[in-house]
Amino acid sequence: MEIEIDTLYENMYPHTKPKEDKIKLLLVIRGYKRSDVHFRESLSGRKYLRYGYWNPIDKNDIEYVQELVSNIKLDEFSIYDEDCGWKFGYDIIEND
Repeated sequence: MEIEIDTLYENMYPHTKPKEDKIKLLLVIRGYKRSDVHFRESLSGRKYLRYGYWNPIDKNDIEYVQELVSNIKLDEFSIYDEDCGWKFGYDIIEND
């Protein structure tokens, strides 16, 4: 029996908001791999977007998403790891 990792991962970290589905769709349209677009929540409750293993997303693609998804801002943050180098994530700030 073959198991799709893509499906299992999405079951473990489901999208809970329609805006997340739209963000994912727009990034896939721009050429990003669907199974590498992840939404997480920090321990403090902050929602963020991650691509792959903390890979950066092109700034033009961030702007594209922000133009087409109403009332959100993707605010880039980065963390330096001595073993892996720079890791990038994007806080999802809703302006409702």
